[in-house]
Amino acid sequence: MKNLVGKLRTLAGHDEESLLPFWAGWRAQKFLRVSAVVPAILVLLTIVLGGILILGPGDRITTWYDQHGTIALGERDFKTARICYEGLLQREPENPAYQFGLALSLAGLGENAEAMILINRLAPENGQGFAPAHVFVAEQLLTSPSAGDAARRSAETHLLRVVQVQPNNAKAHALLAAIYAKAGRWEQVKEHLAQGGPGVDEMGLLAAESFAAQGDAAEAEAWARRAIRFYRDRVLANPRDYASCLKLAQAQGMVREYAAAIELLETAWKDSKDPVFLKALAELSAGWLKAAGAVAPSRRMALLQRGLAWDPQNQALLQVVVDPAMVEAAGQAVATTSPVEGSAMRALCQAAGACRGNRPDEVRGLLASALTMGDAQFPAVVANVACVWAYGQPSDATSALLISDALVGLRPQDPIAHRAQGLVLAKLGRWNLAAKYIEAALQAMPADQALHSVLATAYEKMGMPAEAAKQRLAAQPGAVPAAGQSPPAK
Repeated sequence: MKNLVGKLRTLAGHDEESLLPFWAGWRAQKFLRVSAVVPAILVLLTIVLGGILILGPGDRITTWYDQHGTIALGERDFKTARICYEGLLQREPENPAYQFGLALSLAGLGENAEAMILINRLAPENGQGFAPAHVFVAEQLLTSPSAGDAARRSAETHLLRVVQVQPNNAKAHALLAAIYAKAGRWEQVKEHLAQGGPGVDEMGLLAAESFAAQGDAAEAEAWARRAIRFYRDRVLANPRDYASCLKLAQAQGMVREYAAAIELLETAWKDSKDPVFLKALAELSAGWLKAAGAVAPSRRMALLQRGLAWDPQNQALLQVVVDPAMVEAAGQAVATTSPVEGSAMRALCQAAGACRGNRPDEVRGLLASALTMGDAQFPAVVANVACVWAYGQPSDATSALLISDALVGLRPQDPIAHRAQGLVLAKLGRWNLAAKYIEAALQAMPADQALHSVLATAYEKMGMPAEAAKQRLAAQPGAVPAAGQSPPAK
């Protein structure tokens, strides 16, 4: 078939420059998101095609093209899929399902301008169009890294067109529920989740979070359990479906199945080495600690230590360390000098209590024990505790300086200790000494934007404007440091 897309451009009545601004962005990038949404789109496309084909003696070629085109799309063989859909469109040029299949094939091949023309014809904002194409456009809008209010409004328009003609379209209702949850429109969230039926179980986690935000614990738990069933089936079918592993663990956390969730994510981390699982493990640990008031003090110490080993910058866990209740729990824990799980955290929490009591010698002794028993991440945990005290709300700069002094005294060559000491001193306004430690830390951490920003402020306070200007250039505007570190200087 020659120049099919050119004919479709003429039929559409516009050129590339007149199309939606969102789609114009395709020209500058490979359209990789096709691979992420093809499986869901194929379900819709197969249903539509199944209703279109009426087999007869002359339909064997059409059937062959249809079957192999669908298979090729599912296998990401976009070249074969294109051949099949072009063959189908020679027979039925106005068939929207075939046009959509060709659009997905072209997009997968990186021919984004041509795919864009077809998609805009199939999913116009001011017309009914073809339902699977509207769903596809909505997903693209919602998953774009730059998605904002305008993109969500456009996606909503596309999805409302779908449910007008397909009132039981679970995917459309689920995406609408996600849009309304983002806007806090809870009644509409409930409406679309109800209309989507069992097909919206994939959105169970979103629904659970939405109801939890409204304080409806019973409804939140019911939806979380629906999500658990849905994602557990997926994980059982494919243990390396890591996205489903993550959502399953999040849903389990919502119903306090923390042990099972942590075991699942530990396995996923060992298999994938994806750091997203470490952050999720730390979040689960924080949730468990918050919910586990009856857990024995020694167990709480072990859980806190594991959580911060997974993510030393987790803000919720760092706040637990400086909580006076944890100092009391540390005192209740069985005293031991052996490096058993939780012992390092017990010593750190006791050191935090000594900081509050302004007992520097005791702080140094307890911190030395903690560092001996802790893992390689533990110095970073101590440094982040100092920064939480210095920059948190409420702040305790005196305690922060006591623990950072002890850390830099015990590890005088460690840039992590220099970093913490410099940031705490900057908070106290001791600019000359702060600059000394930050300069030393930057030798090992030259890309640390927060340090450059704080050092720029130190130089300004010290009357060194030229040096300050250099540091401002090294710090990206508005750089936001990780949890447990200081904010950039204003």
